[in-house]
Amino acid sequence: MLGAAYVNSISDIDPCIITTWPGAGRDTDHVFKTPSTIAYPEENKKIGTRRWGFQVEPGMKFYSWTKLLLDTNAPLTKYDDPMLEQATKSGILQLPTNKDAVTVVADYLTGVYEHIMHILEKGLTEPILSVSPIEFWFTMPAIWSDQAQAATREAAQKAGFGSRPGRLSDAIYMITEPEAAAIAALTRSTRDIVSVPVKTGDGVLVCDCGGGTVDITTYLVTETEPTLAFEELCTGIGGKCGSTALDRNFYKLMSERFGPAFDALPAKKKGPGSNFMRYFEVLKRNFGHDSEDTTHELELPMRSLQVDPQYYDEEEGMVIISDQDLRDIFDPVVNQIIDLIKTQMEDANKEMEHGKINRIILVGGFGDSEYLRQAVKNTFGSNKKMIITGEKYHEDDCVTVDILKTHWPSNSLKKTTNLYASDLIEPPERIEHPDVKRIGSIECDFTGVDLTQFESKIIDGDRVYRLDYVLKVIFGAQEGILKFEATSQGEVIGQSSITFAKASYY
Repeated sequence: MLGAAYVNSISDIDPCIITTWPGAGRDTDHVFKTPSTIAYPEENKKIGTRRWGFQVEPGMKFYSWTKLLLDTNAPLTKYDDPMLEQATKSGILQLPTNKDAVTVVADYLTGVYEHIMHILEKGLTEPILSVSPIEFWFTMPAIWSDQAQAATREAAQKAGFGSRPGRLSDAIYMITEPEAAAIAALTRSTRDIVSVPVKTGDGVLVCDCGGGTVDITTYLVTETEPTLAFEELCTGIGGKCGSTALDRNFYKLMSERFGPAFDALPAKKKGPGSNFMRYFEVLKRNFGHDSEDTTHELELPMRSLQVDPQYYDEEEGMVIISDQDLRDIFDPVVNQIIDLIKTQMEDANKEMEHGKINRIILVGGFGDSEYLRQAVKNTFGSNKKMIITGEKYHEDDCVTVDILKTHWPSNSLKKTTNLYASDLIEPPERIEHPDVKRIGSIECDFTGVDLTQFESKIIDGDRVYRLDYVLKVIFGAQEGILKFEATSQGEVIGQSSITFAKASYY
């Protein structure tokens, strides 16, 4: 699901949430989020253009969960949903022919961008919007790799964000989902006169439970007046164990219980966005509110069934799901989230000189789950107050490499340097080490740079320049992605970019 909001930067009013999204698939006129799904006319004869979000109707061939394919370079962790790799291999996480994940996400975001601009134009009028600079802030999982961050940004740019003709002041920025959640929730808490507001010295854990990922980050509140300020206590952790993991567990249960009768059904009958899965979405949202066990019926006609009638009403074509079935679906995912919170809380408490983590902020779409909320409350006790709900960078955020190259007249002015990484605490000295992997190639394009500023001499009748520069790898850039700069004599020169090494899907 995707949501959007906007606010005037010179106003202190709360952001205005977009609650109208195109498409006939929504249940009400006002919804806070639109599904992250897209269908192509090449694969659906009844439509002439791409359909996205609520425009995608049951029976269409469509694509979803594509965001997870942007982070193909990240290895599975112990907190990831174990069904994710199986889902990838089985074809649930699919891509259209001749399209990669960035292209599919960009196609989807194109519809989102056009709708957002339409909403802004209605609210501001076209003349005002045309001269107003716009900052587009995208939230991303804290566990996103640098490649996934760059891919997300690339998809947004292809979709039109930050690229209006003649509007050079438009820009794209990226912020981690837990940090954005902390800013929103803690800001509200400082103004809340009903509950106990946050105060300086509080330790806050943000658990952002989305569809595909769960991110856990901890912060120390350093001040609340005149403005809220906080700092990260320790490195955040996360896993691919969001609410879509519930769907994968549900599919696994259906496959085990009904076998080929379920497995052979086309995606339009059982896939994300189908009527069957829309019924299951309602079950997921409501599960945990009732104290008494009950059963639930989901319509799904299947043939050639020889199954216990407690699981399927063949006459009515109804799948029967019990609350115990739902607990079996929820518990593995909820337990992973609880383990994540425990691990992060232990690490954060070690970093705090005084006090302990005394706030848990549960946010995100899955964070609204009553079953998850009760599990967190029961595990960590009532003493944890639950809240449901710059351009310059520091030198500490940079890695610099001094590079000296000799430039001959026949050489290209595009210089390439390979970037390697290792997860070991003590990095190996040689790139041949098995725990070293190549991230990509950094290209510094010095085309157009005045070479006369560099030392030179004549060799065999040719003037040769001593190209002496420092390559900076910047981890804390405001754009929210891995950034590179080539500097010489204290000035940034040329253009620097990275081409990430290709990786196979899991």
